[in-house]
Amino acid sequence: MIFDSIFSDTSLTLQTALICSASSLLIGGVFGLIYRFTSKTRSKSLIFSLIFLPLAVQTVIIAVNGNIGAGIAVAGAFALVRFRSVPASAKEITLMFSDMALGLLVGSGYVTLAFLMLAVFALLYIALSFLPLTREADRVKKLKVTVPENLDYTTAFDDVFPL
Repeated sequence: MIFDSIFSDTSLTLQTALICSASSLLIGGVFGLIYRFTSKTRSKSLIFSLIFLPLAVQTVIIAVNGNIGAGIAVAGAFALVRFRSVPASAKEITLMFSDMALGLLVGSGYVTLAFLMLAVFALLYIALSFLPLTREADRVKKLKVTVPENLDYTTAFDDVFPL
């Protein structure tokens, strides 16, 4: 069948490892490019994460020899590292989980299914990115101000940000 695993037995060959690794990098690269061209706020570190995350997840799944429970636990730890470091938007979280799911498919040997799901995810993401789902009044801008620890900021910005 077209959606069968490429792992025919329990041994991993160099050829299947290279197919999985190249597929994971290609999938991650597509997700990185999609994010790059559809997002107004581009994070270089998120693009790098999107490119390498499927490879990392695929490597873990192969390393645990198909034990999906252990693989998902480790892949979840990868995701938590990203989400603890920088607050992410719901859009970025969705991309990261989709990216991890595709890496999980590749690591399980379902390369064809991973590419099919990549097409589905990509088309949905692109379509939803350009739909006007919010009203203009609902859009909110976020301003971040970084201040030194020793600054008494309780009154420092009163003339700039009046209430």
